[in-house]
Amino acid sequence: MKQVIEKKDCCGCSACANICPHKAISMVENSEGFLYPEIDETKCINCGLCEKACPILSNNNGNFKNPDCYAAMADDETRKVSSSGGAFSIIAEYILEKNGYICGCTFDKNDLKAKHIVINSKEDLYKLRGSKYVQSDIGTTYQDVKELLENGKFVLFSGTPCQVAGLKSFLRKEYENLLTVDILCHGVPSPKVYRKYLNELLTSSNEKVINVNFRDKVRGWSPTLTHTTTTTTTTYSYVQVDDTYMQLFLNNISLRKNCTDCNFCSTQRPGDFTIADFWGIENFDKNLNDGKGTSLVLVNNPKAKNIYEKLLEKFLLSKSVPLKYAILGNRNLYAPHKVHHKREEFFKELDKFSLKQLVNLYVNHKYDCGIMNMFNSVNCGAMLTCYALQETLKLLGYTCAVINFGYWDKEYRNSTHINFAKKYLNTTKMFKTAKSLVETNNIFDKFIVGSDQIFRYWNGNFNYLYYLDFVENNKKKIACAASFGINRFEAPEKYRIFYEYYLNRFDAISVRELSGINICKEYFNKDVVRILDPVFLINKEKYEHIISTSNLQYDNYILHYVISNSNVDNFIDLLAKRYKCNIIKVQKNEKIEDWLYLIKNAKLIVTDSFHGTCFSVIFNKDFVCYPTAQDGAERLSSLLNIFGLEENLYYNFSNVEKLHKIDYKNVNRIMEMEKSMSITWLSSELQKQKNDFDKSIETRLIFELLKNSNKIIRYPRQSLYKRIYNKLAKLVKSGFKRLKFFIRFVVTY
Repeated sequence: MKQVIEKKDCCGCSACANICPHKAISMVENSEGFLYPEIDETKCINCGLCEKACPILSNNNGNFKNPDCYAAMADDETRKVSSSGGAFSIIAEYILEKNGYICGCTFDKNDLKAKHIVINSKEDLYKLRGSKYVQSDIGTTYQDVKELLENGKFVLFSGTPCQVAGLKSFLRKEYENLLTVDILCHGVPSPKVYRKYLNELLTSSNEKVINVNFRDKVRGWSPTLTHTTTTTTTTYSYVQVDDTYMQLFLNNISLRKNCTDCNFCSTQRPGDFTIADFWGIENFDKNLNDGKGTSLVLVNNPKAKNIYEKLLEKFLLSKSVPLKYAILGNRNLYAPHKVHHKREEFFKELDKFSLKQLVNLYVNHKYDCGIMNMFNSVNCGAMLTCYALQETLKLLGYTCAVINFGYWDKEYRNSTHINFAKKYLNTTKMFKTAKSLVETNNIFDKFIVGSDQIFRYWNGNFNYLYYLDFVENNKKKIACAASFGINRFEAPEKYRIFYEYYLNRFDAISVRELSGINICKEYFNKDVVRILDPVFLINKEKYEHIISTSNLQYDNYILHYVISNSNVDNFIDLLAKRYKCNIIKVQKNEKIEDWLYLIKNAKLIVTDSFHGTCFSVIFNKDFVCYPTAQDGAERLSSLLNIFGLEENLYYNFSNVEKLHKIDYKNVNRIMEMEKSMSITWLSSELQKQKNDFDKSIETRLIFELLKNSNKIIRYPRQSLYKRIYNKLAKLVKSGFKRLKFFIRFVVTY
């Protein structure tokens, strides 16, 4: 589409739309909520007026480079209803006294949209007072101003520097009866963000926002701004650090793109006057800050200088101040604010999350959910189950990050998987020690562990991490599709009390296999549910998007993806002859994009892998599942039983002739039903209130430890010990005996 100017440079001033003689240009809101010109090429005659009217392309400014600077105060009543010192009201009243007109920004009374209007009565001046921290819609007011000027009327136009420059470029000549005031601008936030903010304040469909005051002086005039919003039922008042909208604005996240590369951030201003808050004026003279508001007024040319001399008697106070003091308190007099490095991500996520979540994410660096699992092992399935859980949480409306724990650092760093993680996973910084993981309690509200064999005993020193030992009791903990790996609890009986303690700290537990339900009930008296592995919970299109980045091009092959079984080679050779196709063997360090490609495009898959089987089902592939007795039969049989695919589980090759093509019609129906149930469970548990932790389990744990104090306990770590020590201190005070045996246990360990 034809453009007036590159979008990254466009300030949205609407000068081009106002000047077009054939109405070929309209201002259209983009996905971020900002207005940009769109040209109807069927109406455009290529006259070039739009380019001539663009203040970015033709910025001719003859104003002072070092303007006269004043600190000014109106009377107390005027300042009470003004953002700062009331300078705008003084200038506006001067024009109104000449039967003139004022053009400025107001909030529309119906939807509180920021837009420019024209008034000509003092009674309407309240509409234009006060700061509006959102980009206003100019509409056709440039045309209205020109008509008034041509009819000999005095007009005061106020707006952002680019809007003032836009008006001047549109007019293309000087008018003695025009006075312009540019507002010293931090940058303009998105109207879409503003609308979202107002909507999120409402608690019912009947409630409506009726007033917004970005600069309420209820706490006086200070850089700690107070933002007050009134609805039909409630008044909300926040200081800027507690207000989501202001945090996004002042951290430069919600600003228009070109604001952080603004052409007008200098002391050579486009308006006749520049007005702003005179922040830091007390550094020049304490008497110039009485807490009620002080305006910074820059007099930018001889015309403004002449008028300001006439206005002096209307001010309560006006004092000349060296320009450097204005610059010290107002960055935008010498440079624009830097673009926030997460701006693009913010706008991509704007429709997915609330502003509170986005502030936590991009300002406070906090998340709703922290994911703990085995993603940084060199295992495609582990990486993809982490990715799928992350994407599921995002679809449910939660911000999340994957906890990056560095025990596998060396092996993982040398794998191709690290590139996938950088591209597709939102990970925390690296936590290299178990002790450092305690810091995550300050980052996440909720913790989710899963999926994969996170509850398996052979995880060794990782075991206590997957049981979220480092997470405080007041944080919600959820196990999502956890697996014990086999159909029994394999840890020695003496460790059972530790696992019972950790499992009871969870608010909700789901397991991947039916045997997991039995283990939790039989060994720990814990009721849990079975859900699908997270890889089933996201749409297949997400995997196909990943596959599209693979450079592989194979066809007519059997995929050999066997991890632990070395006895299948002859069997696969037999199948290759039967199907008249080649054999491709998955390599250990296969790229995840290629791994998915190979599964999706295979004619047949032979595997002993749980996730290899999962993705065979997801992509509706024919497959042969041949588990090892040692490490997979339970997990695979449980998975295949869910979908009615038990016949595809082979324990020997004698019945290979029974191999048949899978009818996926019923399988897909079951998959959708199970997916829905699994997502519903996860969503429900995330929304529930935090459970109260039953602390009696700690006392029972101490008794068990004391009873077995001469034995070395294998895995528990510091956060559990800390809780035990705290409990022991109370017991000691009440005369509890055999403490020495416990101390011996700890020292021995």
